[in-house]
Amino acid sequence: MPDNDFMIQMTRADFDVELLATSGNSALFGALRKGGTQRIPSPHGPWNSHVMGVWHFVAVTAASDAPLRKFQTRQWHIPRFQMADALRQQDHFYKSDEYKTPIWLTWLPIPTQVHGRHQLSFVIEGCGDFRLPESFVKTMKEELHILETAKGRVRERDGAFYLPRAKTAAGNPVEAATEKLLEAIAFEKLTVPRMTAGNFGIYSAYCTFRDFDTSVKMPALLLHELLEAQFEYDAEAIEDNLHDLFMSVQKRLLSTPLWGRGVDITIDQAALILADGMAKLTRPQRVQFILMNGMHGAGLFLPLAEILGFCTEDQYAEYMCQGFAPDSPEEQDRSKEIAYISLYGKLAEQCPNLE
Repeated sequence: MPDNDFMIQMTRADFDVELLATSGNSALFGALRKGGTQRIPSPHGPWNSHVMGVWHFVAVTAASDAPLRKFQTRQWHIPRFQMADALRQQDHFYKSDEYKTPIWLTWLPIPTQVHGRHQLSFVIEGCGDFRLPESFVKTMKEELHILETAKGRVRERDGAFYLPRAKTAAGNPVEAATEKLLEAIAFEKLTVPRMTAGNFGIYSAYCTFRDFDTSVKMPALLLHELLEAQFEYDAEAIEDNLHDLFMSVQKRLLSTPLWGRGVDITIDQAALILADGMAKLTRPQRVQFILMNGMHGAGLFLPLAEILGFCTEDQYAEYMCQGFAPDSPEEQDRSKEIAYISLYGKLAEQCPNLE
């Protein structure tokens, strides 16, 4: 397609990424965002970012009406630890230089085919099969030595794991029943030596878990504030699919719906129902809710929908970023935050299923 060159040039410039591969009318780009405290230039002036590092991928597809120069853009922000942990498994189990038949790996952050130890393709539905440059794969795998060092820093004592000399922002020891959670924190510290809880990532989320009683029991005042904000929305005016999503969440978590079409209940009654529902969540799930609500103003039911699996991380991100330009620093930071909140939930998962 004659517009591919324009599409590639614009994407490179807008997102500050390098071209990795093309497939038909689509192109895949990527870059490492090192993370930590950074001052990033933007069209509206410098932007101060405080999110930990990610591998940023952008897939762009040219529309069929090429003269209009319209592109469809999709993005992935994959925490550096998450990518390193996945590549470590791939590198360990698939050592051959070449495979006659590509091997599917669905557990990587993006569905991947292995053609050889350092020969990978990202397979993106609706876009194509993108064979990554071997040099780029090796660059990503340079982080594996950081991961091995991080794993070596985790210690075990009496069946629990801890990081020696590591403290939360409030001075509490960094310890958990989940070894991989502490590996992620150690990895972050190695990649950003001056990391603080103000640099949002797994360590920051862990500090919310460890240092704040809100994750143990959500206070009545907070529940009332959430309900007051929710009750300002007219259930009759909300789009059907969102209303149905919110009703599904309530039927799963609450003894009875407290908001929606045909629901008539006082805030005081609703607060008691909501308190019982929030108590059913695991503590890490309440941490995720607190982060999504506090950082994104995500309201009551949308965070619960993502936490309980009624919508995906990508769908949540689409709702929360819909007011931002795809290449804006606001969208980039929020997408990175969402990726880390989701990863924290996976790493801290010790959760009984909610029936």
